[in-house]
Amino acid sequence: MPARGAEPHDDCWWEWSENLSAGSTPSVWLRWPALVVCERENLRLYVASDDAGDLRQCAAVSLGRYQPALQLSSGRGAQVVQCVDFRRHYLACGTSAGTLLAFLLDAASLDIASAPLEMAGHSKVVTSVNASADGRHLFSASMDRTLRIWSLPRGSPLRTLKIGTPIVAMALCPPPPGAAPAAAALDSPEAAPAPQQLLVGCADGTVRLWDAECAKPSRAARALRSAHAQYVGVIRVAAEYALSSSRDGELQLWRRDAREGYAPWAEGMPRAADLAACWLLDLLPDGVVAVGAAGTVKLWPWSSASPVLLR
Repeated sequence: MPARGAEPHDDCWWEWSENLSAGSTPSVWLRWPALVVCERENLRLYVASDDAGDLRQCAAVSLGRYQPALQLSSGRGAQVVQCVDFRRHYLACGTSAGTLLAFLLDAASLDIASAPLEMAGHSKVVTSVNASADGRHLFSASMDRTLRIWSLPRGSPLRTLKIGTPIVAMALCPPPPGAAPAAAALDSPEAAPAPQQLLVGCADGTVRLWDAECAKPSRAARALRSAHAQYVGVIRVAAEYALSSSRDGELQLWRRDAREGYAPWAEGMPRAADLAACWLLDLLPDGVVAVGAAGTVKLWPWSSASPVLLR
């Protein structure tokens, strides 16, 4: 894995092992230089060193009191933390009980500096959380059919948008061309988010573009014109491109469009036959990357129809 601010290279990888409870399956999230692991109610934060890529455990906290009353023996609901984002000295977590937690991290060590900031408002599991690039706001999505905006560092609710369908996935988009920071004072109740768009994957199969600064529900989260047949569980965004995946395995590639926000871009998708043996797909600014069942890693650059073997 690359050091912060460095270009990726192929001679630095993490080796990581964890002592787990019997029958436990942890959830793992990576946002360089942090690795976050949740095993049921236990949350651990690791940070990689800039020089050797070694992992250092910064914190271990128990979140048992956020466990919902209904205890599930397996599956997604067994984990207290359902989603994570790490940005600008905050570790943000969405829980299965609907609570948002924001841990303030020490600027130098990235250790957890204090008790978490708690934000209550969602009535069902929080499926996705994203911090804005400027660190002033949190965006959250939930199975309760709402999108919410919160201010930082106070955790005040700023806006709630009801969209009529459960939200399963969400991802920040790069700032729109020509976007300027909001002029309102930091963390005031009237403070609007800086111009920010997010792509939202929904249970009804739609992919929606959420303009966080728009206060009109009819325009704030408009559906893109090509929908999936089943719920959209994965959204990835890189540069001007986006990738969505639904429960039935259907993939759609999107590209920035001046009129629609994002439009389907079938020309950039790898052939279905090439993806048949792949079990993981993601986006890089340079193209679509796929990991095969045999451990191969291939990149389909935007400028070429033929893949490049990376590993």
